[in-house]
Amino acid sequence: MRNSLAIILLFSFIAVFAQTKTEQKADDLFQIYYFDKAIKKYKKADTLSMLSQKRLAESYYNRFDFSNAEIEYEKFINTPIASIEDLYKYVLILKANKKYDVAGYWMEKIAQDNPSDLRVKSFWETNSDFQKILKPNPTYSIRNLTMNTTDEDFGTVYYKKKQVVFASTRSGSKPILRKYNWNREPFLDIFIADKVDSNELVKPKHFNKKYNKKWHEGPSSFKSNGKFLAFTKNNYENMSEDGIVKLQIFFSEYKKREWQEPTPFYLNSNEYSVGHPALTRNAKIMFFVSDMPGGYGGTDIYMVSKLSKNKWSKPINLGPKINTEGNEMFPFYEDRNKLLFYSSNGKHGLGGLDVYVGHATSLGFEDIKNIGAPINTSADDFAFIIDRKLKTGYFSSNREGGKGGDDIYSFDFTGKYEMKKKVVAVDSIKSEPESEKMVIRDSVVHYSYSLLVLNDETSIPIMDAQVQIGTLLMHLSDEVNPEDSLALQMSDSLGAVALEFDVADSFKVVVNAFGYKQEEKLVSIDQMLADEVTQDTVRLKVAYDEAIVLKNIYYDFDKSDILPESEVELNKVVKFMKENPKLELELSSHTDSRGSDEYNMGLSQRRANSAVKYVISEGIQTTRITAKGYGETRPVNKCVNGVRCYETEHRQNRRTEIFIPGFGKALDIKQTKGLYSK
Repeated sequence: MRNSLAIILLFSFIAVFAQTKTEQKADDLFQIYYFDKAIKKYKKADTLSMLSQKRLAESYYNRFDFSNAEIEYEKFINTPIASIEDLYKYVLILKANKKYDVAGYWMEKIAQDNPSDLRVKSFWETNSDFQKILKPNPTYSIRNLTMNTTDEDFGTVYYKKKQVVFASTRSGSKPILRKYNWNREPFLDIFIADKVDSNELVKPKHFNKKYNKKWHEGPSSFKSNGKFLAFTKNNYENMSEDGIVKLQIFFSEYKKREWQEPTPFYLNSNEYSVGHPALTRNAKIMFFVSDMPGGYGGTDIYMVSKLSKNKWSKPINLGPKINTEGNEMFPFYEDRNKLLFYSSNGKHGLGGLDVYVGHATSLGFEDIKNIGAPINTSADDFAFIIDRKLKTGYFSSNREGGKGGDDIYSFDFTGKYEMKKKVVAVDSIKSEPESEKMVIRDSVVHYSYSLLVLNDETSIPIMDAQVQIGTLLMHLSDEVNPEDSLALQMSDSLGAVALEFDVADSFKVVVNAFGYKQEEKLVSIDQMLADEVTQDTVRLKVAYDEAIVLKNIYYDFDKSDILPESEVELNKVVKFMKENPKLELELSSHTDSRGSDEYNMGLSQRRANSAVKYVISEGIQTTRITAKGYGETRPVNKCVNGVRCYETEHRQNRRTEIFIPGFGKALDIKQTKGLYSK
């Protein structure tokens, strides 16, 4: 019996691994990504071992020859060496060939032994809606760009107002075409093109020849002002231990009329890839793609926050609602509407990479949806971007009917991206176990945070400063929305605020006080200890040379009396001047356009005088404050002489402002004092 078993095992080993010289040569070509040549060698062999049969099928798959890939996968899909990843790749091939019913059959077989697989969960959750995404959505109209060539053109990103940057294998003016083994196309370079009214891209050219080195330079992203760049390139100076060149991210700033020497991202590695950067408009958050250890499988989407000029936070995995055991890539975040677009082949889609959209909430990203046909097809559809009005944009695809392998398409959109769930409080994370996986932490922890708000010049505590602790959603926008707040408090008479909250990752602190510049900082959880009070300090700069509108100091028509409700605002002025005993202020008043210019000038002066008189009565020296009337010469809206306006619009112009003459325009403030102390 023992000898019989040994014979069976021996023949099994031969069936799987025994190879002829022809197969060995084919395998050698397969290992270095010469898939086209490997196919020719495999086809010359009289018989193939199971392993060689698998590699022949994978070679067709990697060459996007899905018809032959399906034929070859069928020959080994029921063999002992077929893994779940092989089965799932077979499903993708069936979808690429539009055999959705057969693909569904195999997904059910996968589900029997792998019920917890995220791809399986996606299949069960969305299969009932599959016909909806298969039917073309009439609110999209798409066009293949005239600019496309027989080369690879993909990965668009907006650059300033009228240009688009993309990756391409088009040769341009280069005398030598370096081809990589995978599909024998030239290596990728970064190109730029002008965007015209029809959304066509014209006059493509190299973005910057200093970046177009001898290997790949590809998908990019920019800060909204176009002066900060993140881009992907090969790590062609070092290889991983298995001899593979990995992707890395580099940054560059535009200074002195040229792009500076690129600097590397701190997560770059020889052993895994990081790429496809996507910056928010203010470049304070970067999404990126990586196959680093600890992910869900394949490539996952991560995000990092910018802590200082050259320092980023630890990476946050966007979690199982976004990522799967498959590949997620090409993220794009639309700041104004808080929408994350990305592509995945791990969710139940139409085939290959499909485009998905999710909404940012304090729990992470919710309401993940496949945006369906005609954007998505049985081919790879990816690198989706859209304008801030959600009307037009671009995406890339290797679908049938294109001009090359990957083409760039423009689209118009007349629909809406509906959101079912509203922004919710972060303490709800406790009831959402899966959402805790969004960050690289075991659980949500309770923290105590004490903040002292001081005047930067005098170190006098600032009372009634508004301190807001922000959630993930606050990181993703320039706008400070109270609904996005973990905590919102006012500082006491000692300038102190004590906050307690549950949080899973770094948070944002935004401090505002009347007469001071807003200060914000990103607080890293790594600098805090659970169940201990972390003490911090924020020092606010006086808002020199900036006009500050006093709220609610309005006047009845043709009157200069200080209204009772206006005393609240003037008391802020009094408090501010006592905190800054050396400051001298100007109170300026303005009228609406009704009445003669001369009369309005006098009326505004009387209004300014009445405001100053009140401030002096509260203990401020006369020499420290002056009154200036500007009449109707500085309206804040369209309501000038001869223009008909509503009473509410006229009332906006009847106002008083405070102005702090100072020592030149204040620069943006970075936190340099009040570091953490335990």
